[in-house]
Amino acid sequence: MQFLVRVGPDDAPTTALRIAGHVAHRLHAGLDGVQIVPLPPAAFSVPEAVPMQMDTVQRQFTHARERDAWFAQQLESMNLNGRWHAAQGDASTVLCHMAAAYEMLILARSDEHRDTPLGYGTISRSVFGCRCPVLILPEDMTNETCGERIVVAWNGSRESTLALRGARPLLTRATHVRILDGSSDAERVDPMRPPTLHLQEWLDRHDIKATIEPFQPDGASGPAIEARARDDNADLIVMGAWGRSRLAELVLGGATRHLFGQRAFPLLVAH
Repeated sequence: MQFLVRVGPDDAPTTALRIAGHVAHRLHAGLDGVQIVPLPPAAFSVPEAVPMQMDTVQRQFTHARERDAWFAQQLESMNLNGRWHAAQGDASTVLCHMAAAYEMLILARSDEHRDTPLGYGTISRSVFGCRCPVLILPEDMTNETCGERIVVAWNGSRESTLALRGARPLLTRATHVRILDGSSDAERVDPMRPPTLHLQEWLDRHDIKATIEPFQPDGASGPAIEARARDDNADLIVMGAWGRSRLAELVLGGATRHLFGQRAFPLLVAH
């Protein structure tokens, strides 16, 4: 397995790199890093500013390309193998293109600019466009572990099935797995939906020890999932993203919208 982590422009240790290293080491995976230098939108609307702005971008890109030795040192300190990449352009476009070659994309969510799933933020656009699981980390998380105590939000949807499959390497190694099973409610709402995965058979096939409990919260599912994860002292929530349209999430709210906004738990999501 090989994972890809987005790295910022500073050499200071970051949550994303620290936890990415922990997860990669735990799963015996390699870890590649990428720094993305954005092209300023103003460069395309103010002609007089183009030379100066593009010169700045080129200097930033040159610096990014020269950080391969720094990244190699980080990998060596974590006993990992991998490669360094530098790219220019729109972050989500670059990430979706690159992530096609990886088993997992790892991103940090900034607390200054909450990336809610409205379809415009880098993280939400990357999740929507990627074809691999995305591990989303709160930027200020202090946990040293991720994926040892897992809560899975399961409703039988395509998205939650993809997330479950993507989390399989972590689930097989976790010390505690609880699956919140809301699939019976989903089948009641939409009896014409395709057959869902037989959850217990899938777990047995992959030798995953888990507790499955029915999940029909009285209120909104997002806060209920978060509360259950807190009760379990979980260090990861696994879930499908946007089981309904992003417009419905924006207008009505939803589990994805709520959990993308919380700061306590890493999320492993798939769409």
